[in-house]
Amino acid sequence: MFLCSVVTVVLSSFPALESRFINFLHFQNMKQMTLFDLSKKKGMKTPIKKKSGSLKTPEKGNKTPDRPIKSPSAKTPAIVSKMVRAFKQKEEAKLKNLAIKAAKLLTMTQMKRLPSEVKDMVSKRFEFMQEKKKM
Repeated sequence: MFLCSVVTVVLSSFPALESRFINFLHFQNMKQMTLFDLSKKKGMKTPIKKKSGSLKTPEKGNKTPDRPIKSPSAKTPAIVSKMVRAFKQKEEAKLKNLAIKAAKLLTMTQMKRLPSEVKDMVSKRFEFMQEKKKM
Protein backbone atom coordinates (compact mmCIF):
# COMPACT_ATOMS: atom_id res chain seq x y z
CA MET A 1 0.00 0.00 0.00
CA PHE A 2 2.71 2.39 0.96
CA LEU A 3 4.56 1.63 -2.26
CA CYS A 4 1.45 2.34 -4.36
CA SER A 5 0.91 5.71 -2.72
CA VAL A 6 4.58 6.67 -3.21
CA VAL A 7 4.45 5.62 -6.87
CA THR A 8 1.28 7.66 -7.49
CA VAL A 9 2.79 10.74 -5.83
CA VAL A 10 6.00 10.48 -7.87
CA LEU A 11 4.16 9.79 -11.11
CA SER A 12 1.71 12.65 -10.63
CA SER A 13 4.64 15.07 -10.60
CA PHE A 14 5.93 13.66 -13.96
CA PRO A 15 3.05 13.28 -16.44
CA ALA A 16 5.22 11.69 -19.17
CA LEU A 17 6.34 8.95 -16.80
CA GLU A 18 2.78 8.43 -15.63
CA SER A 19 1.56 7.49 -19.12
CA ARG A 20 4.52 5.14 -19.64
CA PHE A 21 3.87 3.45 -16.30
CA ILE A 22 0.19 3.00 -17.12
CA ASN A 23 1.13 1.42 -20.47
CA PHE A 24 3.59 -0.84 -18.66
CA LEU A 25 0.91 -2.01 -16.24
CA HIS A 26 -1.52 -2.54 -19.10
CA PHE A 27 0.90 -4.87 -20.94
CA GLN A 28 1.71 -6.77 -17.76
CA ASN A 29 -1.85 -8.06 -17.58
CA MET A 30 -2.00 -9.18 -21.20
CA LYS A 31 -1.92 -12.92 -21.85
CA GLN A 32 -1.35 -14.90 -24.98
CA MET A 33 -4.58 -15.83 -26.72
CA THR A 34 -5.27 -19.54 -27.15
CA LEU A 35 -7.29 -21.32 -29.81
CA PHE A 36 -10.06 -21.81 -27.28
CA ASP A 37 -10.23 -18.04 -26.73
CA LEU A 38 -10.37 -17.50 -30.48
CA SER A 39 -13.30 -19.88 -30.86
CA LYS A 40 -15.23 -18.14 -28.08
CA LYS A 41 -14.52 -14.66 -29.40
CA LYS A 42 -17.15 -13.39 -31.76
CA GLY A 43 -15.94 -11.15 -34.50
CA MET A 44 -14.44 -11.27 -37.93
CA LYS A 45 -14.18 -14.82 -39.22
CA THR A 46 -12.99 -16.07 -42.56
CA PRO A 47 -15.59 -15.55 -45.26
CA ILE A 48 -17.33 -18.56 -46.72
CA LYS A 49 -16.26 -19.02 -50.31
CA LYS A 50 -18.99 -19.66 -52.82
CA LYS A 51 -18.34 -22.30 -55.44
CA SER A 52 -18.59 -21.21 -59.02
CA GLY A 53 -21.49 -22.55 -61.03
CA SER A 54 -19.32 -24.34 -63.59
CA LEU A 55 -18.02 -26.85 -61.03
CA LYS A 56 -21.45 -28.18 -60.16
CA THR A 57 -22.39 -31.63 -61.36
CA PRO A 58 -25.11 -31.59 -63.98
CA GLU A 59 -28.55 -32.51 -62.73
CA LYS A 60 -30.58 -35.27 -64.29
CA GLY A 61 -31.87 -34.28 -67.71
CA ASN A 62 -29.35 -31.46 -68.22
CA LYS A 63 -26.58 -31.38 -70.83
CA THR A 64 -23.07 -32.53 -70.08
CA PRO A 65 -20.43 -29.88 -69.25
CA ASP A 66 -19.05 -27.80 -72.13
CA ARG A 67 -15.42 -28.74 -71.69
CA PRO A 68 -14.26 -32.32 -72.35
CA ILE A 69 -12.97 -34.22 -69.35
CA LYS A 70 -9.46 -35.57 -69.83
CA SER A 71 -8.76 -39.12 -68.78
CA PRO A 72 -6.01 -39.56 -66.21
CA SER A 73 -4.11 -41.90 -68.57
CA ALA A 74 -3.58 -39.01 -71.02
CA LYS A 75 -1.28 -37.20 -68.61
CA THR A 76 2.43 -37.65 -69.18
CA PRO A 77 4.35 -38.88 -66.14
CA ALA A 78 6.70 -36.47 -64.38
CA ILE A 79 9.75 -38.50 -65.35
CA VAL A 80 9.06 -37.76 -69.02
CA SER A 81 9.12 -33.99 -68.50
CA LYS A 82 12.33 -34.38 -66.47
CA MET A 83 13.89 -36.35 -69.33
CA VAL A 84 12.93 -33.71 -71.91
CA ARG A 85 14.40 -30.99 -69.70
CA ALA A 86 17.64 -32.95 -69.25
CA PHE A 87 17.79 -33.54 -73.02
CA LYS A 88 17.43 -29.82 -73.75
CA GLN A 89 20.08 -28.92 -71.16
CA LYS A 90 22.34 -31.71 -72.49
CA GLU A 91 22.84 -33.37 -69.11
CA GLU A 92 23.81 -36.81 -70.36
CA ALA A 93 24.47 -38.52 -67.02
CA LYS A 94 21.13 -37.41 -65.61
CA LEU A 95 19.40 -38.37 -68.86
CA LYS A 96 20.87 -41.89 -68.71
CA ASN A 97 19.63 -42.40 -65.13
CA LEU A 98 16.18 -41.08 -66.00
CA ALA A 99 16.00 -43.36 -69.06
CA ILE A 100 16.67 -46.39 -66.84
CA LYS A 101 13.99 -45.30 -64.37
CA ALA A 102 11.51 -44.61 -67.17
CA ALA A 103 12.10 -48.04 -68.70
CA LYS A 104 11.23 -49.59 -65.34
CA LEU A 105 8.22 -47.39 -64.57
CA LEU A 106 6.40 -46.69 -67.82
CA THR A 107 3.85 -48.98 -69.41
CA MET A 108 3.88 -49.87 -73.11
CA THR A 109 1.13 -47.37 -73.94
CA GLN A 110 3.02 -44.61 -72.12
CA MET A 111 6.21 -45.51 -74.00
CA LYS A 112 4.36 -45.18 -77.31
CA ARG A 113 3.32 -41.62 -76.41
CA LEU A 114 6.83 -40.45 -75.49
CA PRO A 115 8.37 -37.49 -77.34
CA SER A 116 10.62 -38.59 -80.19
CA GLU A 117 13.83 -37.21 -78.64
CA VAL A 118 13.62 -39.52 -75.60
CA LYS A 119 11.57 -42.36 -77.06
CA ASP A 120 14.51 -44.19 -78.63
CA MET A 121 16.60 -43.97 -75.44
CA VAL A 122 13.85 -45.45 -73.28
CA SER A 123 13.07 -48.18 -75.80
CA LYS A 124 16.76 -49.21 -75.95
CA ARG A 125 16.92 -49.38 -72.16
CA PHE A 126 13.68 -51.37 -72.06
CA GLU A 127 14.99 -53.90 -74.62
CA PHE A 128 18.24 -54.21 -72.70
CA MET A 129 16.34 -54.91 -69.47
CA GLN A 130 14.19 -57.54 -71.21
CA GLU A 131 17.31 -59.32 -72.48
CA LYS A 132 18.80 -59.22 -69.01
CA LYS A 133 15.66 -60.83 -67.53
CA LYS A 134 15.83 -63.67 -70.08
CA MET A 135 19.36 -64.57 -68.97
